[in-house]
Order: sequence, then C-alpha cells, then structure tokens
Amino acid sequence: MAQTDLAERRGPDDAVATLERALRGFRGDLTVADAAARSGLSLRDAERGLQGLVARYRGHLAATTSGELLFRFPRGLVRPREHRVWMRALTKTANAVMGVGRFLVRAWVSVVAISYAVLFAVILIALAARSEGDGIGTALAVLFRIVAEALFWTFHPFSPFRLGEAPRLSRRRRLGPAREDVPFYEKVNRFVFGPPRRPPDPLEQRRGLIAEIRHQHGRVGIGDVMRVTGLPRGEADALMSKLMIDLDGEVSVTDDGAIVYTFRDLRRTAALAPAPSTPRPVPYYQHQAALAPVTGNPTGSNVLFAALNGFNLVASATALANGLTLERLNWLLTNIAADTLATAGAGPEGLAVLFGVIPLVFSLALFVLPLARVLRRPAQRARIAAENGRRRLAALVLAEAETSYPADKIEEAFAAGAGRQATQRELLDAVWSLGGQYDLNPDGEPVYRFEPLATEQRALVGLREEARATERSAGEIVFSSDA
Repeated sequence: MAQTDLAERRGPDDAVATLERALRGFRGDLTVADAAARSGLSLRDAERGLQGLVARYRGHLAATTSGELLFRFPRGLVRPREHRVWMRALTKTANAVMGVGRFLVRAWVSVVAISYAVLFAVILIALAARSEGDGIGTALAVLFRIVAEALFWTFHPFSPFRLGEAPRLSRRRRLGPAREDVPFYEKVNRFVFGPPRRPPDPLEQRRGLIAEIRHQHGRVGIGDVMRVTGLPRGEADALMSKLMIDLDGEVSVTDDGAIVYTFRDLRRTAALAPAPSTPRPVPYYQHQAALAPVTGNPTGSNVLFAALNGFNLVASATALANGLTLERLNWLLTNIAADTLATAGAGPEGLAVLFGVIPLVFSLALFVLPLARVLRRPAQRARIAAENGRRRLAALVLAEAETSYPADKIEEAFAAGAGRQATQRELLDAVWSLGGQYDLNPDGEPVYRFEPLATEQRALVGLREEARATERSAGEIVFSSDA
C-alpha cells in the first residue's frame, strides 16, 4: 500500500524521469499498460510520463481500431537536434559571439570609423595647407571646430536634429502614422547585421492555444493546434502532450479512431457572458510570411553610412598603396613645409598598419556582411514563397477537413499562396507537415489524403455539441474575504 501511495504522489517530472530510465534503448510503440509494466508506475503516472516523453522527444500518438492509445517513439528517446545539450551550448555560444560582434561593430562604427574619417580628413587638409604654405595649426583648429560643432548639435539630448529621435513636442503634434525612433548606432547595426528580430514571447503561443481551447468548449484536436500555431503536425503533437501535463487535460480515442483532447478545467470562468471573454486567436495562415528588409533603415541612413565607410575604404587603400606610415606622414609634412619634396628622395618605407591595414579590413567587412545578405535573398525569397504556399494549403485542409483532395486542387492552393507552381518536393513537404499523404484513388488518379484531420474534425463537432454548459460555471460564492 505504501508503494502504491508513493506512485500516486509522483509528479509529472518524476514520472518522466522514471520512464526515461525504464525505456532506455527502447524504440517502437507503447500502451500505457506497457509503460506501467516496464517502470512499475501506476497507470495514471505512466500515462502522464508518456505524455511528457512525447513532448520532450517529439514522439507521436496513434489510435487503434479498438480505441487503444499508442505512444510512438520510432527513433527511440532521442532529443530533437535543437534540444540536445551540445546544440543548446552551441547556440548559446553563437549568440554570445554574435552579441560580442554587434558590440564591436557598434564601437567600431561609432568611434573608430568616424575617427578614421576625421583623421583622414585632417591628413588631407594638413597636406593641402602645407603645400599652400599656410599654417597647419589654423587648418586643424578650423576642422576641429567644425567637427565639434557638428557632433554637438547632432547628438546632444535636446538636439532637434538628433538622428533617430524626434523632439517630443513635434512628435505629439505630428499628423500621420508615427515613425519608429531608432538611434544612430542601431541604424549602423542594422546596416551591418540586418534588422533585429523581435524575440518571441514564450507565453504568446500558450495564450493563443488556451483561448482556442476555451472557444472550442474545451475539446480540441491536433488540427486546432496547427491552425493557431502553424506548427507541423509532429511538433503540434508534442506541444499538445506538454499542454496535457501543464493544464491537466485528458486524451481519449473516439469510436472512429480520432484522438481528441479535453480540458474541462480550462472552461471555468467568473464571467457571466455565455462566451469566453478572451478573443479567439486568428489562424496563422491568415497572415502571409514576408521577406525581411536588407537593413530596415531609411535610404538616407544607408547612403550616409555607405558614404562614410566608402570614404574610409578608399582612403585606407590609398594609404596602404603609398605606404603611409607615421614616419612617412611626418616626412611628407616636413618636406612639403620646407618645399623640398621634389629633391627629398623616396623617403621612409613600411607597411601602413594604422592608416592602411586596420581601416581597410574593417571597412571591407562592413560592406561584405550586408552584401552577403543581399546574395542570400533569392534563396530566402524562395523559402518565403514556399511557406506562403503551405499556409494557403493549410487554410484549405484545416477549414474544409475533407478526407481527400484531388492533386490539382492541392497544387492550385499551393500556387495561389506561393505565387508560383510548387516543386514536387515542396508540395510533398507541405502535405506531410499537415499530416497528409500522397495516394491514388480507385480510378488511378493522384490524390492527397488527410484522413486523421477529417476524422478528428467530425468527432470534435459532436463532442463540442455535447459539452455541458455547466462546465463553465465557477459555482456560487459561499465565502468572501471582504464580507
């Protein structure tokens, strides 16, 4: 009895850990009873543990003709690639390197690139002033004054010309759509690395799924998960298994062999309205995937930075070609001032590291990175088109939920979304991700079958109609702390 009580008190994490040890090296299908026999867990804990393993290792669920639920692990307990320890470590390392790279680029552009531009301008003015016989001090003083004034009136906090930040007063009075305020260094960062990606809200997906569950009377299937999230069927299956654990759901198999998920507790609400108060999530396929811009900056900002970096590139290449070391620069200025350059000889020679190698390498890198993104755009555009084709196909099969579709109808739906005809590989991948398969009808004509989706939707219609309205009631108040 003590052992039984202990098993019943096991949490989901404990059950998952126990099953992991018991199923080490296993590959294939399991019933709940199989898992209980292998691990010694109670049937309820074994079921919870299997649901956790499906979510963690991207297993699958299947239903038999007798209504038995099978938990399938065709590859065994193997973590998805992105969930493996070494992959997570590699991703963290890559993100850290990327963060350091972004910091270095910001520092380079904000300080070094501008400093080199000013330095090269100073050298040119100094050489011109010496050659004309004017004093270098006057030229440098004038240049420093101009640069200082420009930097102050451009970047100080109350500047009306500050790049990336409009005055608050003018922003309130401005008519038309609001413009995004982006600091100058961030515009440079976008030029080099591309526009930033908004980090996903880890709870946004879950909020949408919970809202969908409540709108569907607490009865949903994998098709509902795919419609909200856009995940392929296998990943949607794993996500639903995780929600089963976190939200205290139940899984069952109907007489038709459909797998449905029930979340009665999620229906309870304090609202008096007959419908859930949270809005129903918009199906993901109603939004088209779009190709991200190369920089996300206005054209003027890109031209400004390209001109600045281009000036540094040309100046550093010239300095490198002429061996402009500090010693040679001093030799040039001295001979120009004494008007002896024509008879001074070759002068000191050496590798121009400060004025040549360093700015040349960095300036080239700042052009190569955005150029590489431009060269990748055709491939990215093809992937975006394929994704939009898949979304249009999802809108068809998730809304109509027919058992099978003629091949030409599937191809037309994909082409309508992608704007072009699909390749055979793209079409098969899209169909497979939605849980469909290629087949031939009795007349030998090609069709695409989505029987699990159709069976699931038919079963859910009846279950939702039978769902009791009393499941939504939180009950009468018998005690209140403010009474």
